[in-house]
Amino acid sequence: MDAYDIYLTSTRKPSKRTRTFLKVLGQLLPTSFKFNRGHLGVKMLYQDIGEQAPCILGIVRSRKGNPSAIHLLGFLKDDEANDYGVFKLEKVALPSDSDEGRKVSVPQFDTLYLRRSSMNPVPSISQPFLDFIKKVFSIQDPPDDDDFTSPVWVEIGAHHSSSGIHLRFVTRKGKKCLSFAILPPADKE
Repeated sequence: MDAYDIYLTSTRKPSKRTRTFLKVLGQLLPTSFKFNRGHLGVKMLYQDIGEQAPCILGIVRSRKGNPSAIHLLGFLKDDEANDYGVFKLEKVALPSDSDEGRKVSVPQFDTLYLRRSSMNPVPSISQPFLDFIKKVFSIQDPPDDDDFTSPVWVEIGAHHSSSGIHLRFVTRKGKKCLSFAILPPADKE
């Protein structure tokens, strides 16, 4: 495996929606690598990914056929691992959920930039959690250049829950690629 910032996989026997979520998320995160876990046990999975350190492993879980949580583990050098916890996913909207039922074609790009949006205001979001999410998903603040454009943007807004963040990935033309809310683990709020 090549070195990436985040490796994405699922629990065994993922639903079709979970596979689609992983596929689209993998396309939208330029420093990610999505792989099929197959029959790889958890121990072997940790060993294989740990060799790529420093990196993050995201294991997407599903419930009733929908992506419901992502377990994030950070692998540092010298076989150190940091369990960031299980982050609940809510309000997952896939491209196929739109009226058009379309597939998303995501152009190749190197950096995912934050776009200020008219979504729920961000001040109610915990700054450490926001910084953590930006780090995990490699989201950068855009340059100050007014003429700057990017093929894909991520909009961040407050989720209606106490401390969640709503992420919406949109193309330059304003088409929504993927959106979901991510909540911090109960013990880390």
